[in-house]
Amino acid sequence: MPPTLEQVQEVHKALGQATMSEAAEMSAICVTAGITPATVDKVFQLGSFGGGLVEPHDFIVMLAAMIGDSLQTVLQNIFQVFGDEGGNIQTVDFLRLFGYLQSKDSEIPAEAKDKLSNSLGIVESVSLAKVLADETVQGLLGA
Repeated sequence: MPPTLEQVQEVHKALGQATMSEAAEMSAICVTAGITPATVDKVFQLGSFGGGLVEPHDFIVMLAAMIGDSLQTVLQNIFQVFGDEGGNIQTVDFLRLFGYLQSKDSEIPAEAKDKLSNSLGIVESVSLAKVLADETVQGLLGA
């Protein structure tokens, strides 16, 4: 059973700005948020996370990816989880999250992150609307 967006947001809030976290701690946080142990196990499997230290944002991206059935939905979820009050994500952070997602999704070409980085340019933060309007993302969405 996939997690809800609210559960993923709760996990993100609980993990704060941690750069690394023990797998057991992350599992406990997820279960406390109401995510089933089977779902947590599936995320560890899909993300190829080991049993030791895990990068929480990568784990959260995998949780967010389980919610939707399209790239557009996954991107919306990422912005809802990681976005600030205005719905923006620091560009460098978004590109790292997108790069991780691309590394796990064979339908996203390897060069997509570099193309997206080049087309977004040097801006401090990006919005979902800007990302969805990007030519690279439009190509991935089939629009």
